[in-house]
Amino acid sequence: MKQFITRFLSMKTALMAFLFLQLTACQTRHVDYHKITVFSPSEVKQDAAYLLRILKDVDISAWENISEKDFQKKLQNTIENNFWLQSRLDVFRDFAPLVASLGEIHSQLIYPNNLSQTDGFYNEFFPLLVLCEEEGIFVAKDMSEREIIPSGAEILSINGIGIEQLIANMSRFVPKETAAGQRRLIQVNFEQLLTRELGLKAPFTLEWRLGYLKTKTYYPQQKISAVTIPETQDKSETQAKGNEFIRYGIRYLDNDVAILWLTDFESPPEKFKNYLNKIFPELTQKGINKLVIDLRYNSGGIGDNVLTLLSFLEDKSIQWTKKITLKNSKAFRSLNRKRVKQAKREKLGSKLDWLPTEYLSGWNWDLLFGSNGEVIEQQIKPEPLQPTDNRYQGALGVITNGHCFSACALFVDYIQQSGRGVIVGEDAGSLVGIQYGYPILMTLPNTGLQISVPVARIQSSDKAYKVVPDIKISRRQEDIANARDPELAGAISSLIALTKE
Repeated sequence: MKQFITRFLSMKTALMAFLFLQLTACQTRHVDYHKITVFSPSEVKQDAAYLLRILKDVDISAWENISEKDFQKKLQNTIENNFWLQSRLDVFRDFAPLVASLGEIHSQLIYPNNLSQTDGFYNEFFPLLVLCEEEGIFVAKDMSEREIIPSGAEILSINGIGIEQLIANMSRFVPKETAAGQRRLIQVNFEQLLTRELGLKAPFTLEWRLGYLKTKTYYPQQKISAVTIPETQDKSETQAKGNEFIRYGIRYLDNDVAILWLTDFESPPEKFKNYLNKIFPELTQKGINKLVIDLRYNSGGIGDNVLTLLSFLEDKSIQWTKKITLKNSKAFRSLNRKRVKQAKREKLGSKLDWLPTEYLSGWNWDLLFGSNGEVIEQQIKPEPLQPTDNRYQGALGVITNGHCFSACALFVDYIQQSGRGVIVGEDAGSLVGIQYGYPILMTLPNTGLQISVPVARIQSSDKAYKVVPDIKISRRQEDIANARDPELAGAISSLIALTKE
């Protein structure tokens, strides 16, 4: 018995000595362990405090979906449970779900690509492009050299983990305003969520089924050069032109139908307006009386571009919002100064960009001389649109899906509320009525992770609500297997019916 007690005390002493040495090591900064930058508990705690301060002082929407008290409690629990050295990826995996719990699409924790490469983390190649539909996760295209799994196959498990469990774990990292929006964000970021956030690595073993066939396929580690978002093949093929990303385009079909697609509203406003001035006269010249605007996978963008597009479709005043509320902060003032200078340079040229024209706007004046945390409100009045000879007056259909965010959802909601067109597809990804925008990016001081937060509230109603399509169409397994686009077909059919009435 004495020998047992002596041996136990010796082991306890050794363990305490080991822990003491490790805790001492935690006080050093950026310990390079196996060539991965790691951070001490005190550094992680500092970043957590900085993150919380950003949400309190800069973010205008932080506590809309979760109370400040609950968020602080979760953050504190995360800090207290981490008493060891952590890699940047460890910190990201702890903090990102907390930021996602804010439930606002512009509030995100970002792992910068340059730091990911510095840390030696590269997205593993996942061999499949997927479509996340309401009835399951399906293969859009097998990108491997062998192309074994056919399009339309339903994925059941990856490396022995059921697909439902994987999606549930991915959901922790993805903000949710609508279920459709969260599902499409998971789809677009599936490879990254699977390999970085969840840590699954090649080789991959996939269990899948199609019809009566149910089997497993093994994929060794490999790489590909490029990946496109699977939705409409014609659209993805025209999105790249040299090194320039093409944000919009138009194609003409039979039956007097044209399809205008937009991946976002981020183009320079003057360039976007010039493009619309070019294509809308073409609609008249070609006798187009059925126009489909395809906004699937449109991430939103500049409000002025939304108004410009509406001006080619409407002939009356546009009440796109009633009130904009801004939260003042040093970070907001700094970013706004840069954006205003860039906008003036684009409009006035480099020789006149010094003119203080921005202070003709009341809110810019309030922003400059206001105090941190002050809320600035601006009431918006509808202004008559300038008449144009290029206005389209035919039947209009808009296709949307869960990856229609921010300004995209505002556009779709306006078309629906005004009765200007028919909306086809699935719920938009962003809520409308009350939206948040004008996001700014700030960097955590130790880990270098970045957090995006909105500083503006855009309000057109007393409460937020979903944009629900007039004609709800979901893509089914047989549609994917046979490369059918039921949303586009539904939009065209509805326009044909309208023109016959």
